[in-house]
Amino acid sequence: MYSFRSARGVEEPRNILPEEVLLLKGSDIDKTDAVLSIDSRIGVPGCVLGDQVSAGRITITESNARASLLCELNRRGNDVSSAEVMLSSDIRKDCIRKFDKVAYVPKRSDPDHLVKQKLHDATQVLREDGKIYFSTKKKRAEEFIEFLEDFGEVNQKINGDEKLLELENPEKKRRNRQIQDKRIEHSIKGEKCRFKTLEGTFSAERLNMIEMAARELDLSSGEKLLDLEAGFGAVGIFASKLYDADPVFVDRNAHMRDFTRENCESNDVEDFKALCEDGAENLDLAEFDAVVYCVDGSRDFKVVEEDIHDCRRVLKESGKLYVVHRKEFNLEKVVRKVFGDARAQRREGHFQVTCVEK
Repeated sequence: MYSFRSARGVEEPRNILPEEVLLLKGSDIDKTDAVLSIDSRIGVPGCVLGDQVSAGRITITESNARASLLCELNRRGNDVSSAEVMLSSDIRKDCIRKFDKVAYVPKRSDPDHLVKQKLHDATQVLREDGKIYFSTKKKRAEEFIEFLEDFGEVNQKINGDEKLLELENPEKKRRNRQIQDKRIEHSIKGEKCRFKTLEGTFSAERLNMIEMAARELDLSSGEKLLDLEAGFGAVGIFASKLYDADPVFVDRNAHMRDFTRENCESNDVEDFKALCEDGAENLDLAEFDAVVYCVDGSRDFKVVEEDIHDCRRVLKESGKLYVVHRKEFNLEKVVRKVFGDARAQRREGHFQVTCVEK
């Protein structure tokens, strides 16, 4: 009998995600396997599978610092000695061993391109004869079948509204799917920049948000800007070129972080940092003069509110937060809740920039 604590208290069995239940019932784990559990939430898949590998080892990863602490708390509370918990947003870099099995239930708030990145990275840490178990809602699973088939044979198991995809990696050489990139260029206030981005993450909507953010920034030379959910780094790069600011880029997608680094180098941006992090929660207190946060339509608004709380923490006194979002999201209300004040600084079409000073 397991007991799991969450941020709300002790979870009852009926509150365990059905995707997690299907993964646990449908995965074939041997007691000697080395298993990786990606984004284990509060640790349910990791703890249960950990008990199945009595002569093996399971690594539980979480990209969210608070969730990783809950995973460790629940690992200890359920006495799962075969498991270790690791805070990681980039398993390619952080996992030094190879695994026989990978178990992954994607967060419902994660956009598809981030889920694909984690699936791609899972194939890089998997042994040649290993398997990946990927469980999610049935409708959403359909978006990933063709992607996974580029790596090996995919078997499917359905239970109600959930689907489990089992990717087999036999000893034959895997086809390493290339992450497709796209090249664009854009000018703001006479400054032209060229960017490499990930196919499927760029849109006219994103470009509109970038331009609105870059035009509204009020920065002086040498001031430090956090570009949160930076994508391919366009806002921070334009801030460097237009205002001589020092940008720090944060994105949850490791491939986008890598593209940002390339884009900074190709546009001659020298003083920058590009990080793969789960929001701003791991950044230092009162570090930044300004934060810009572009909120696209795929974000979970509980996550957005947590991000805005973290933005307040990392801003210096009198620092400014710029949130770019669609008008109907009504994020002014969220910003006021956190900061006590906010105003719509610019409205254009379906979008607006909400600005507040700490």
